[in-house]
Parts: sequence; C-alpha cells; structure tokens
Amino acid sequence: MSTSERGQHGESILAVEVSSQSLFFWGGGCLSGSALPYQESFRCQATCPDLGKMSGQPQTNRCTLAGWPVWFLPGAAAAVVFAACLHCLLLPSSTAEAETEVGSAVFFYNSETNINNFSMLKGEFDAYLSTKGGHRFQPFSKRTDFERFVLARTQGVILVSSWHFQRLREQMALDPVMVGMSGNECTHKRVLTAKKSIPDATALRGQRIASAGSRDSTITALRKMLPPDQHELIDSLKILVVPKDIDALMAVSFGMAKAALTTEGSLHKLQKINPKQHELLHPLATSEGTLLPVVAVLKGASAGDRNLLAVIEAMGQRPEGVERLRMIGLDRLRKLDESEKQILLQ
Repeated sequence: MSTSERGQHGESILAVEVSSQSLFFWGGGCLSGSALPYQESFRCQATCPDLGKMSGQPQTNRCTLAGWPVWFLPGAAAAVVFAACLHCLLLPSSTAEAETEVGSAVFFYNSETNINNFSMLKGEFDAYLSTKGGHRFQPFSKRTDFERFVLARTQGVILVSSWHFQRLREQMALDPVMVGMSGNECTHKRVLTAKKSIPDATALRGQRIASAGSRDSTITALRKMLPPDQHELIDSLKILVVPKDIDALMAVSFGMAKAALTTEGSLHKLQKINPKQHELLHPLATSEGTLLPVVAVLKGASAGDRNLLAVIEAMGQRPEGVERLRMIGLDRLRKLDESEKQILLQ
C-alpha cells in the first residue's frame, strides 16, 4: 500500500507500508527517511525535494530503517524497481512463508551494559541470527520504549538484567530460561560508590544518588546492601535515574550526584577508560552477588521462540557467536538451574 501527499516547504512525501526486509521509495533523490519502529509491519516515510529541483541524474542511496536495508532511488527507474519488488512481495513464496513462521526475535535492553552504537549491535546480531532460522535482534536504548513494546506482546524472547526481569514478571507471564556468563561467573555485585571526601554511607543523608535502575529498584538494592540502622537515611535519598551505569559514575565525577549505584564491572570499565576519575572514587557498600543478564521467554512460546532459544544457547560454542555476545558483555549463556530460577521468581 502506498500513499503520496504534499508536505511542508513543497516536498513530495511518499509513504509506503509493506511487510518485507526490503523497502523501496521513489521520488527525486530522497534525502531522508524515518521509521515508526517496533511494529510488525514497518511504516516508513521518505521526504524528497520536488523533482524539478533535481538534476534528473539517477542516483541510488542506501540506508537502514529499524535495522532493515532501505534503498532510495529517484525517478522512473525506481518506480519500475518498486513495482517489481511489490509484485514479488505479493506472490506466494514458500521460502519467505517458512522463514516468517519459524523466525522469531530477541528483544534486548540492559542499562548495565555500555553500548555506543546500537545500529552496529543490531546489524552484527541480525547477520548471525538470520542465518540460523530467520531470527532477528532488536536492541532498545530506552527502558520505557522496551517495556511499552514487550508488555504488548504475547510471544517472543527477551534478554534483560536479572533485576529488570524481576520487575517485568510482575506485569507479564515470563519463564526464565538462561543466564549470561562472564568467564566462569554467572553473578556480579553492585557497588555504592562515592568520592573519597564522603567517608561512609551515613554522610549521604538527603543527597542525590545516581543509578541506571528505577527509583524502586535502587531503593530495594540499597536496603539489601546497607545495615538496618541506615535504612532511615535511604528514604531521604534523591535518586537521579540515568541511562547507563557509566553515566551514573560520571554524574559523581562531575558533581551531579554524591554517589552512584552500579555494577562492579562498570567500575572496572571506568578504571580502563578513565583511570584518573576512577582514582577519585571509593566503595561505600557492596551487595551480594546477583545473576548476570537472563534470557526469558513469554509463556506460550512459539516454535520460532524455542528454536531461537537453542540458537542463543549455542552462540557461546561458536567463535562468531562469542564475538557478538562480547558486544553485550557476555561470553556465553547457559540454562538456569532450579535454584537460580527460584531466586529470580522470588
């Protein structure tokens, strides 16, 4: 289905909606495209200058919308290509239908992982998963977007931090399946860190604490970390919610917060990338070990979901799989044992 209308400043707006891995737009040298992500059928829009303003020379530009390859082709040549593409899309294809039925998706969000390029992350995982059954990988940079999307789904696989899983399972039916491994460890610790001018946690009364978790999860973690006689001061804290663990540590370094609650691994990362700032900090309290990110499946998993779980579990046994897992701070994933499941389901 396609529609065309006039936009602001005299542009021609061409909007096309298809369910395909390739979307084609025609018009006078489309300059930009935008997508409404997280939809089963991607709705994409390209804005093009009037044809009269263009040189008329055929040009082809490629970009990516929501992880799918998109080709922008001006003029009549592109219209021909689009028509041919649309014709192919409408024809029944046993191969395409089989991939649609089998392929599933893993939805990823983890505030404890420092990711700078989500497009590259998605591209690398898609390149691997698509060859193992037509699966795909959808990372999210914002927790609100991730939760809004997965809470509306009835099927799928998610990869999230263990504390986030416990929050989600209060709102949806999830089965925990696997846990991440870093070396031989499947747990990590959370650390309350401040500048060395803060002698202990009692000096934080009424101060601002930076955390990548929600306010509720941060308060809960602090109650487990600090002794009962300090629980009163926890209620006085102001929680500054930031996107990533590394942002929480930077907030302390730049004076935006008096302390940060992060994973131990994030402190090690800061030591590597900025040893001077790391030297200014010291730990005030450390939690017991908590599970690394977990893989869970929505109850009522499809055949595609079950196949995807097997593919994810096998990634740690393949060099190309390990390479991609390390992009999210893991070496492999293994099945949870019963005691670990009970911890997550508490």
